Amino acid sequence: MNHRPLLRDHVLLGLLCGLLFFPFLGSSVLWDFDEGYFASIAKEMYEKGEWIVPTFSERELGDKPILIFWGMILSFSIFGVSEFAVRFPTALYGTATVFLTYHLARRLFQATSKNSAEEPGPVVPVRPNEVALRSAFILATMLLFVVETRGTTCDGAMICWIVAALTVYVFGCRGFRKDFVETPCESFKERIAPWFPDRWIVVVLMNACFGMAVLAKGPAMFVMGTAVLGLFLLVKAFPGRIRRNPLTWIVAFLKICWQMRPLTAVFTVLLVAGPWFLAVGWKTDWEWTNMFFVEHHYQRSVEATRGHTGFGLSLLFYPITSLFGIFPWSVFLVPWLLDLFRRLRRGSEPKNAYCFVVCWIVLYFGFFSLVSTKLPHYVVPAYPALAITLGAYLVHWRQGNDLVGRFWTPAVIGTLILVGGGLTITMYLVLPKYFPNEQLTGVAIGLVPLCAGIIGSVAYRWGGRKAFDVVYLLLALIFAPMLFQWAASDISEHAFHDQEFFHDIAPGANGVPPLIVCIGMDEPSWIFYSGQPMRKITIRTLRECKPRNNNDPAVLVQRLRDTLAELDQQRPKYLLRFTDRRLAEGRLFFIVGEPDYEKYVQPLFGDTLKEVDRMRRFMRKYDQLLLEVNSEQ
Repeated sequence: MNHRPLLRDHVLLGLLCGLLFFPFLGSSVLWDFDEGYFASIAKEMYEKGEWIVPTFSERELGDKPILIFWGMILSFSIFGVSEFAVRFPTALYGTATVFLTYHLARRLFQATSKNSAEEPGPVVPVRPNEVALRSAFILATMLLFVVETRGTTCDGAMICWIVAALTVYVFGCRGFRKDFVETPCESFKERIAPWFPDRWIVVVLMNACFGMAVLAKGPAMFVMGTAVLGLFLLVKAFPGRIRRNPLTWIVAFLKICWQMRPLTAVFTVLLVAGPWFLAVGWKTDWEWTNMFFVEHHYQRSVEATRGHTGFGLSLLFYPITSLFGIFPWSVFLVPWLLDLFRRLRRGSEPKNAYCFVVCWIVLYFGFFSLVSTKLPHYVVPAYPALAITLGAYLVHWRQGNDLVGRFWTPAVIGTLILVGGGLTITMYLVLPKYFPNEQLTGVAIGLVPLCAGIIGSVAYRWGGRKAFDVVYLLLALIFAPMLFQWAASDISEHAFHDQEFFHDIAPGANGVPPLIVCIGMDEPSWIFYSGQPMRKITIRTLRECKPRNNNDPAVLVQRLRDTLAELDQQRPKYLLRFTDRRLAEGRLFFIVGEPDYEKYVQPLFGDTLKEVDRMRRFMRKYDQLLLEVNSEQ
């Protein structure tokens, strides 16, 4: 067997991931809410030497499992505490996902080497390595996947382990082997037998990967992963016309569940993830367990949290947001879907590969469309499946063997020019309102797809689809680094979350760390950069602290400290074991927006407030103020 193409593809993918995911990884600040939240938790655990219980600002328990925090703690121990160390583990997970997608696509498409005889056009060989390399390249350049890989979220680790589990599944099935020939079977068991691993060790390894996904984001990941396999098996159990009797489906579903070795699966997942879930529950008197399963699983499924309702788009939310998430490849959306639909309808080879990835996509998009809380990244675990189907289409398209009309290629070029022109105009008009002096950055971002469309049209007239394909590959290769390395670094300079903002905060003469109070709003990254836990208070609560008929600032400060101490008692009982001396003895600092300061805070405290620093609020037209309160003045 010739291993040179495999080695060549691995080198190319290594260079690709090295170009997209790692350069300038620490050049931008932690500006995203989740990124600052996870980084602050990991830093707090690292400084305390804690490996079991995630805590945030010493005032609440972390609401995600431990895997992402373990990765950052290890990264801190190697690189020190920095933005690069925060993001490095996720970049590794993203790289692993790209390689896994390559091997998954290669396995799925190695069963056939030519197109079905029913398809029009000449018989053109379809090389599995070509489909696999194209699929991995597409995934690595999808915008939302790059965001998940260059940022710090638990989704990167979760996606990697889910793809690993599904890859193990595909390699373990007889039906996906190159020499397998599918024949009609009357027996239910015989129909699904080739489509589930028959070796016990493969089932254990697959579910061990699901167990790691559970450690990354929770038990729902095990349910979702096995549901993909169950849906695929259910489709294979009913070839041809669908039976309308619902009893038939229920019986088949129960048989499939048993065929998937549920006892082995559950035992393996519990063996991998169970020890930490038991440990964190026991250490927190089961407060973390109740919070995680009730508040952050059940409640998110039945009602929207933090206003994440999907903008009222309902079932259209994920299809619409994915147009941005998979850009620049979403320009091919219509011909790609038409081609996929026709291949499924005709049973084009490899029909089982197409069926498997479509079940994967439908399961994730369908399930999360029904969940009340909606965020674009919830369906990113289905992006590898999207990349595989799109990679297969583009290989056929490049060879002129796609199943859609030739006019779609000029339509794609025209769409790309329209998108690039619209993006250029939008960036030119909107970006300066939020980021002064960054007009050139915005225009450059829009000009990349615009120029690619114009150059691509010339290349298409000169060299056909292959010439345009080269231009499009260069577009994808340039656009992601420009957006997430150059532009992100420039724009982050306007962000409020800067360590220098907190450089004048220090412990008092008594050695007690300072007490930082956020008035009106807070950002998790402030905790990461300040190196101090913070307390939050609303404007209304602050005004209620003012005593009647007494304008003494010292009395107001004392009542504020007493109020914060009372609010502190509402923390989880696990955290109440630790007394925070900052509340009574620490130097008092406020972080407040300039409008709230002028309207509410300054009239209450008068001359006792000393401005320590100020910085422009991210994407706002007002400053954020850091103030020290001197109650003795």
